[in-house]
Amino acid sequence: MNNSKLLLGTVATMFFAIGPAMAFTNPPIEPVPANVALICTPPLDHSERNPVVRIMVDATFDAKAEDNVTEFNVVHELYDGAQFDRSKQYDHAVLTNKEGHKDWFWKGTWTKNIRVTMVGHLYQNNAGWFYDEAQFRDDRAINFVASPCRYRADDQTEEPREK
Repeated sequence: MNNSKLLLGTVATMFFAIGPAMAFTNPPIEPVPANVALICTPPLDHSERNPVVRIMVDATFDAKAEDNVTEFNVVHELYDGAQFDRSKQYDHAVLTNKEGHKDWFWKGTWTKNIRVTMVGHLYQNNAGWFYDEAQFRDDRAINFVASPCRYRADDQTEEPREK
């Protein structure tokens, strides 16, 4: 019993002695590049016969205010290789951002039904880049997809801009 107390006391002393030195910290978020070209991978929807397998997202940011996105291109690629450009599917797109955060949005109205809208959301945090889409009918959510992203290997625009 004495050995157990001694071991427990030693472990507790070691834990508290090294605790602050082993604190968890977030790595710094990279500066926003002038342009970003990403491939995002949505979860595979096995209920679909021809599911979306990747989403290509291209964004251009304001050179003077990186919070502002000036261009947003989103293309979905299906399993069979067919591609759907969101700018051709959704009209009246509005680009916005969440000031002070690395969050950018587009919102548009579906060309086939004005009661259907979509919001695309590109954001960067300590874990990397992500792209989400939410579709609404009469302002009620009917679909949501969240996708982690990576830089496209064939594009060299991911270099951070100089400050």
